[in-house]
Amino acid sequence: MIRDIEIKEKARENGVPETTIEKDYALNWILRSLNQQTDSFVLKGGTGLRKAYFKNYRFSEDLDFTMLKNAERSDIEQMIKKAIEMAKRDSGINFYDNIESEENINGYQIDIYFRIFRRGGNPLRIKFDITKPENETTILPPVMKEIFHPYSDDYYSIACVYSIHEIMAEKMRSLFERTRARDVYDIWFISKNIDMSQAFEIFPIKCAFKKISPDLEDLFDRKKDFQNAWKSSLGHQLKALPDFESVFNEVTDLMSIIRKKG
Repeated sequence: MIRDIEIKEKARENGVPETTIEKDYALNWILRSLNQQTDSFVLKGGTGLRKAYFKNYRFSEDLDFTMLKNAERSDIEQMIKKAIEMAKRDSGINFYDNIESEENINGYQIDIYFRIFRRGGNPLRIKFDITKPENETTILPPVMKEIFHPYSDDYYSIACVYSIHEIMAEKMRSLFERTRARDVYDIWFISKNIDMSQAFEIFPIKCAFKKISPDLEDLFDRKKDFQNAWKSSLGHQLKALPDFESVFNEVTDLMSIIRKKG
């Protein structure tokens, strides 16, 4: 396990709280051990972006997966429990042993608690969101990617991850499913770093699967809600937060292009 001084230095270097670095570090060890347990969990979302595609991307605090094949709830809990035990053994992180899942509309949520150096206060939490295969359509083949590990200890892992274009298509769909400022930021950032043609192509399929009708007027109506959450959602994950107004305008321009294509 790395020393506490490295966590403090990484926090200063990245302009984020030490707890953000602790979670980022713990996420890597969970991903490593989970990959040794199963190949049916496909990593996606913000953590997939940071860990597999963009080394200096915003920090992410949760693990989002789509399952490629069904498994019993008890088997999933047991698999994650074994992965946490392995991560605890290999990293020295004090992961808590109590693993219980909650069923939700898409699949399961499991909260993992841990401590690294802090003795007082509540333990830190990492949330697993696991989507059942029947509740999502995976259009593009997942890819095996090496996990970025910007820390000094001995570490190597690969993980099965969504294609960057599939992550983008889901992020765009998310704008019309929920109001999360992180989605706006992610779409803005990714669009500057990839060819958007494939994401544009599969976006209607992703929406149709969930019976989502993209409504730009509704998106504009929620602008204030996105803006109000901008700093609180992203301020602890980024050193320099871009201007909301310009980011939102670029994202809505992008979504307007998609509507014209449709």
